[in-house]
Parts: sequence; C-alpha cells; structure tokens
Amino acid sequence: MADIDRAKEEISFRKFWLGISIAVFLSIGSWLLSANDKSWFLIFLACIAEFGLIGMIISLNKSIIKKINELKDI
Repeated sequence: MADIDRAKEEISFRKFWLGISIAVFLSIGSWLLSANDKSWFLIFLACIAEFGLIGMIISLNKSIIKKINELKDI
C-alpha cells in the first residue's frame, strides 16, 4: 500500500509544478503581448524563457502520464 501512496504523492507533486509552469508561461506570454515598447533584450529573454517553459511543460506532462501508467501496474 505504501508504494501506491508514494506514487500518488509523486503524481500530485508533478501536477502542482505543471500548474505553476503553465501559470508562469501564460504570465510571460501576456507580458510579451503588451511589451511592444520595451527593450528588445527583455523581449528576447522572455522568448527564450517561453521556449524553455514549453519544454518543461511537455516533459512534466510526459512524466505524469508515465507515472500514471506505472501506477496501473502496482
């Protein structure tokens, strides 16, 4: 029973960070839409952060799906 609980807690933890990263992604994206008069360097850094967050979101989603499939085997 402890293995199931540990797996559920790990899934919950990953889902929490997935939600945080989606919120940050949307916040930076909305800032980018309104930052047409800001420094090009800040806009460039924000675009790099957006691409990094996309990779992080995809990675977290895949790891959550993998962990759920492993939970079926327990």
